[in-house]
Amino acid sequence: MKVGRNEPCPCGSGKKYKHCCLSKERTLLVRPSNNPENINSHAVSSNGGKTWHKVPGLLATIIGAKNSEDLDERVENNFSEILRLVNELRMDNLSKKLHDCKHKLYAVRYHLKTIEREIDKKVAEFKKEYSAGSGASFELENPVLIYETEAFLFQVKSNIDLLIQALSSAVPSLKSFITFKHSGDRATNDYVAGGKVIKELIKSGEHGLVHLFETHRTTWIQQMTLMRDTITHYSGLRDFHCFIEEPYRGGDQVKIHYPTMPSGKRVDTYCQETFNQLCDLCLNVLNRIRQHIQGA
Repeated sequence: MKVGRNEPCPCGSGKKYKHCCLSKERTLLVRPSNNPENINSHAVSSNGGKTWHKVPGLLATIIGAKNSEDLDERVENNFSEILRLVNELRMDNLSKKLHDCKHKLYAVRYHLKTIEREIDKKVAEFKKEYSAGSGASFELENPVLIYETEAFLFQVKSNIDLLIQALSSAVPSLKSFITFKHSGDRATNDYVAGGKVIKELIKSGEHGLVHLFETHRTTWIQQMTLMRDTITHYSGLRDFHCFIEEPYRGGDQVKIHYPTMPSGKRVDTYCQETFNQLCDLCLNVLNRIRQHIQGA
């Protein structure tokens, strides 16, 4: 049963739960393998890092970092210059939006890499030991591929929404838009992903951005948004397929089809191409924001 923070601790100590065993449930005790010396000081510098000296006590902060394998050179390069600029100018609200965009772009990359690893894993299993079926094609539902692909689509759309919010710093008329707002009806041929945003950019005379978003919309955003909407408003991604194993037809081989999107394109190929397109869109939007800041 759940114990309230202010209730007596079930261990019988007589203390409140929050002052006793609650903290133990939130921590993990491990034994270091490198036998470190007891740390009771930290280094400080008073001249910008030229010289350092130790002072007693530990830092009351958490130092964050990423594993090198979790970093992506394109993502870092896309954001490094503009983040440096907005931080120098102390544009805190825009800095937060840009960090949100960067976070979402890494989220898209995460789902892409998870999908690729799952496909590689299943291919290795097929090649190592495969028992052929017979009579009909067979498709075993793969939750990793299904839900990671759906999450990929959501994160891509979310990233574009955040880009529009960041872009409002350069195009003030977009401040009322918190998403890449569509126009028309999804059930008819007049549906345009981002249609209302594009119309606003036309009114603002942002012809370069109009061309940019219209090109990306017709190339991949429209299709991506419609697929994402089927998940949002119905259930799963319709016409998505995991590995399909054809029936055994004799000989020493069985044909197995790679996972595919509703269009028939391989899932990993689609996700990699979409990630590349999204990185390109981000770079161009960030350049427009940077131009506005430098010209202001």
